[in-house]
Amino acid sequence: MERGVNMRVDTILLAVSRGLDIVEGEVVGVASGHSKRVAALCTSMGAAIGMSNDELITLSVCALFHDSALTEWLISGDSLMEHCEMGQRNIETLPLPTDVSGLVLYHHERSDGSGLYGLRDVPVGAEIISLADALDAGYPLDGFSPKIQALFNTQAGYTVIPEWHLPPQDAMKLGGIIAKSIDYKSKFTRRHTVGIAEKAKQMAQFYNYDEETTAKLYLAACLHDLGKLSTPTTVLEKPGKLTDEEFETIKNHVLQTYELLDGVDEDIRHWAAAHHEKLDGTGYPFGIATDSLHFNAQLMACIDIYQAISEERPYHPARSHAETMHIMYQMSLNGVINDSIVRDLDKAME
Repeated sequence: MERGVNMRVDTILLAVSRGLDIVEGEVVGVASGHSKRVAALCTSMGAAIGMSNDELITLSVCALFHDSALTEWLISGDSLMEHCEMGQRNIETLPLPTDVSGLVLYHHERSDGSGLYGLRDVPVGAEIISLADALDAGYPLDGFSPKIQALFNTQAGYTVIPEWHLPPQDAMKLGGIIAKSIDYKSKFTRRHTVGIAEKAKQMAQFYNYDEETTAKLYLAACLHDLGKLSTPTTVLEKPGKLTDEEFETIKNHVLQTYELLDGVDEDIRHWAAAHHEKLDGTGYPFGIATDSLHFNAQLMACIDIYQAISEERPYHPARSHAETMHIMYQMSLNGVINDSIVRDLDKAME
């Protein structure tokens, strides 16, 4: 990608919404693909009333992420209003092209005043999202034949969100909503994705990467554990040793990440989904070795290991930089991670 070329981000947002739908299906019981269908319905209605392309991007992204604060709300929220307020704060962090005021905050409103806030003058975008959300929640579009479901998914894929490109620095702003949605899955990973994203940016600066490679590495870091949204919290927070079955469940999150990132930039997808691969081919999910691992995939694996070793987990306390590096140097001596990257991490993180 040449310097100065904008990055496509609508595919990234679709991937994250698919992950969030998994959580919503487990917790609330809505049918799989809820947010995507709501967005597709909203985009169709917005186009019908003559919204501009920029307005359609804003509406469709707000529709995709109307429940983006679900994982955060389940841990720290109380009322349904707080769920709406958290979601509005999330959406306001994105560099959307038109005004987002009230679009997520009021996605449970009715213009007759019967909504959560008793509002009668509901922003048109919020009312569109509210109608589509209520329709899909009340009449979930599941249980149909595979042929008809495939037809809907194909059409929704074209209408759910217009193609959207951003400069690299603006694309990186998507990281906050991604990291928060994933990290709130478990109290023990509350800053895991954020920490890895920060370290990825730090290492990109250490290697003097251009702004586009930096943005792709940063977004790969934000997305690397997207598949953990499908992992049961009881397994993520188990204090003792995992059973073989539980370990396989944990390992499956990487394959889930790879599958959820279908359609996303291939560099981002590879760097994100290869973070548990090892140089000797003993990693997972694909068991690929050095020759098939891009340098930045190897870097992502080392950053993930550094973060996992240094942060508090159910089975070990937080560790210092020196303690973390001692373990990582041993791993590099055993030939499972890149020794050169380990030494660079030691310099950059001390």
